[in-house]
Amino acid sequence: MQIEKKSEALFEIKGVKKRFGRYSVLDSINLAIQPGEIVGLLGPNGCGKTTTLRIAAGFAWPDTGQVILNGSPISPDQPKSRRSIGYLPERSPVYDSFNVARYLSFVASAHNMDRVQASDSIEYVLNAFDLELVKDRTIGHLSKGYKQRIGLAQALISKPKVLLLDEPTNGLDPRQLIEARKMIKLAAQDKAVIFSTHIVQEIEALCTRVVYLDKGILHPVPLKKSLPRDCVSITVDIVCAKIEVLRKLLPPLSRESKVTIVPLGDEKFNISMTIRKAKQSDLIHLFSKHSLLESLQVDGSSLEETLIELIGEGGKL
Repeated sequence: MQIEKKSEALFEIKGVKKRFGRYSVLDSINLAIQPGEIVGLLGPNGCGKTTTLRIAAGFAWPDTGQVILNGSPISPDQPKSRRSIGYLPERSPVYDSFNVARYLSFVASAHNMDRVQASDSIEYVLNAFDLELVKDRTIGHLSKGYKQRIGLAQALISKPKVLLLDEPTNGLDPRQLIEARKMIKLAAQDKAVIFSTHIVQEIEALCTRVVYLDKGILHPVPLKKSLPRDCVSITVDIVCAKIEVLRKLLPPLSRESKVTIVPLGDEKFNISMTIRKAKQSDLIHLFSKHSLLESLQVDGSSLEETLIELIGEGGKL
């Protein structure tokens, strides 16, 4: 399926095919991205997401097709053609024995920057990713969160127009995850971005558009519909012996919104609804009074539900 492209795309993947022996990884995929877009690339493990990014970055050859940046093709044997592409592989390409400043200086030299350009770029990424205080520390002694920051910094040191991120939040703890999201949003401004992951929540938190790679084909996936500014979507799991009480109390709280109650067995229930933000505390108080609240998720997981619907029980799109 071809992803509809807009005119004057900054970055395009056009008719790209890739095989490894008898196995077809990519089957004529097409994708066009505008400046300011963060396109989420979802797909099961082994579906070809990393191969797609390696070809998009100009590090691997497609069997057929082209990658176009600003109207010109990029190629692995033409390093200048990919200077405006920043790439963060799944394994951040940092050298543990270097300190941060030395590593960034090395990356700048690899981009053939002169001394003034390198100094300006290094200062920019150190400040942008809050690395100034650790610039003289050995990378191997830093946390994974800092290493991800350094990985993003090296991807942006050449001030690229395109940013390719392969599983950039994988393995981070909750605090590091929040910091990484902020860094990615900062890095993505005015750039064409492809963000590869298998974590649906990361796509919902960061991306403006989503595609799903399955059996070598890209499928567009609709993001969740935006809610009114004063509303949130809430999903809860509760234990409650008197569900009839909740059935009577929920509708007034949720106003005109549809309330879905799904029995989970053993007096457990899953409740989904849209509610005004001002009533959110009332809802939690209600659950606490009449039930045992096991879990609460704000804003729901509609993209995940959409993917389940698209993939279907047989695991096929």
